[in-house]
Amino acid sequence: MITFISYIVVFGIIVFFHELGHFALAKLHKIRVFEFALGFGPKLFSKKIGETEYGVRAFPLGGFVKMDEDTVSEDPRSFLNAPAWKRLTVLFAGPLMNFFLAILVFSIVMWGIGFPVNAVGELIPDMPAAQSGALMPGDEILEINGVPTPTWNDVTSQIAPNAQLEMKIEREGQILYVDLIAVRDPDDSRYVVGIRPLSRRDASSAVMMAVSQTWMMSREVVGFLATLPAGGQEGVEIVGPVGMASMVGEAARGGIFNLLALTGLFSINLGIFNLLPLPALDGGRIFFIFVELILRKKIDKEKEGLVHLAGFALLMALMLFVLYKDLLRLFQ
Repeated sequence: MITFISYIVVFGIIVFFHELGHFALAKLHKIRVFEFALGFGPKLFSKKIGETEYGVRAFPLGGFVKMDEDTVSEDPRSFLNAPAWKRLTVLFAGPLMNFFLAILVFSIVMWGIGFPVNAVGELIPDMPAAQSGALMPGDEILEINGVPTPTWNDVTSQIAPNAQLEMKIEREGQILYVDLIAVRDPDDSRYVVGIRPLSRRDASSAVMMAVSQTWMMSREVVGFLATLPAGGQEGVEIVGPVGMASMVGEAARGGIFNLLALTGLFSINLGIFNLLPLPALDGGRIFFIFVELILRKKIDKEKEGLVHLAGFALLMALMLFVLYKDLLRLFQ
């Protein structure tokens, strides 16, 4: 039950933010929005406010904003009659909101659990740092072997390859120098001294780290997609609804911060996937608008609609194939 509820909540939030982006920009540009819905299929409930109907439908995996994207209309407020730049911003807004959601949830995670800084939080017993008595909790590590260490990653990267360490530290406003002999980690070949980082909570730093995390994950997703024509990355498989449900359930059992972090990752994936220039996706519609700008004339909407219909059919076939692979992994 926890897996099912978490799955609905996670994807409900991701889809809501995506569709909210389209909806907000359409309203900002005074484009007529007929319906804003979460889910697909039969209506569970709905309410019309002004010209827009707001509702929730039976199948929660999805959502939509209905704006007359494929129907030629005489209505001056129709989506298709809006200037190209307005249509582009409406289409881009959905994926951009997915990146915003990722930054938001990563910020909450970074602030909630804190993040490691270049200072000693704990000394591990029977390890060189504790045995030497030279380091104390709270010591800020400024340099190691003459190399500045402004972050915890810098600290670990300088310790890992070096057995002999000269640390420049700051303790209660005083600058001190500490010499340590590191030992090999029994699990791998790197050197360790037996210190754990001090964790701090700072809202502005949490946001900056969340932006960095979103950028890094986005690059990894794009890099993976770039390898698909050649067969993808070894050991990495695309998962479908069943696989994602399993991941959500596992994250939920690990705690709220694990679930939020996974929400951010899924949101990034959805944002990038929707920007791909494939028919039926936001990226496909964006592609056609750029073609329209290059040709300086409107594209026949019936022909474009057929392309999107064919693309939608292919996407559904791909989803069924991925679902089949999911089920095979599940029963193996």
